[in-house]
Amino acid sequence: MPKVSAELYNGSPKFILGGRMTAYQYENKERVSDKPIAYKYSLISPSHCFETIVVTVMGEADSLAEISDSDIVNACATLKPIWVKLTDGVFNSYSSNNKIVTTGTASGIELVQAQSK
Repeated sequence: MPKVSAELYNGSPKFILGGRMTAYQYENKERVSDKPIAYKYSLISPSHCFETIVVTVMGEADSLAEISDSDIVNACATLKPIWVKLTDGVFNSYSSNNKIVTTGTASGIELVQAQSK
């Protein structure tokens, strides 16, 4: 399947932040540094039946460092989503285990609105 822009795929530039993971460099299945090389964000697409898409943003700095993991969990649990948008987001869909899986890359990610507490 061809790659498509995140906004075109979603029908909107906004996604719900569902989680975040730090990515490190590995060689021969062993982590070689404690310095992050990227962050992977689980984004939820409301226009695709709330499908979760993991998007990788390369770089050592977490663009959403002001949002804690507990903020993300609390936002989802209280149905007060944290909305984000991607910079230069590109999605790629492929088949895996008889399912269509969508992943993405972006040059950046930012909050669309401040989260009220």
